[in-house]
Amino acid sequence: MELADQISYVVPLGTGSRCGDLELLYSLRSLQPSDCWLIGTRPTWYTGNHIKQGETGISTLNIWQKLLTACNTPEISDPFIYGNDDYFYLQPVPIENYYGNLAGNNEYKRIARYTLDILKYNNLPILFFDVHRPMLIYKQLFIDAYNFFGNHLKINSSLLVKSCYGNYAGLDGTLVTDCKLAYWNGEPDIDMFSIGDDCIDVMFKAYCESKWPDKSIYEI
Repeated sequence: MELADQISYVVPLGTGSRCGDLELLYSLRSLQPSDCWLIGTRPTWYTGNHIKQGETGISTLNIWQKLLTACNTPEISDPFIYGNDDYFYLQPVPIENYYGNLAGNNEYKRIARYTLDILKYNNLPILFFDVHRPMLIYKQLFIDAYNFFGNHLKINSSLLVKSCYGNYAGLDGTLVTDCKLAYWNGEPDIDMFSIGDDCIDVMFKAYCESKWPDKSIYEI
């Protein structure tokens, strides 16, 4: 799969990888973006665009701030695509907005419920956009959303980025299957998938190397 040359692919990257950011390496091989930007940390093997940015210790706030950095970087296209390091693309994925059902661990559900409360408090729609899919971000619209939710971020820091942005923007969204694998059991029959930490085992690594053997332009 390839992105159009004129659009940037932005990945907010933290320090949580257990395998030297191997998931990002194969994610980029699966997508082959022509203009990739990492914001945050940088793997030793990565040679592409990078903006160094520290961590606050609160993952959701880190993502907000890194995407805000992307919005304030002229070299990054407007709009750009917000992706994650553990997205693997098997088929072309339409560049559009997404909607899905709430799922996740207790902490994630707590953050999601808090986000829901804030959306209701501000009389905004309450669609759930935080599925494991890329999202198209318009810079000024994201900056406006960041400023709109700014006081809540200062108080709690736990607001889901995609759901806040999507509902603030009034997006309708598209109902899609959200596929995040906890354990590797073979290639899923879907256009793309995401993985949990326990999915990265010998079989998964062998699959990735067989599926995407050619280096991306971002590897040493």
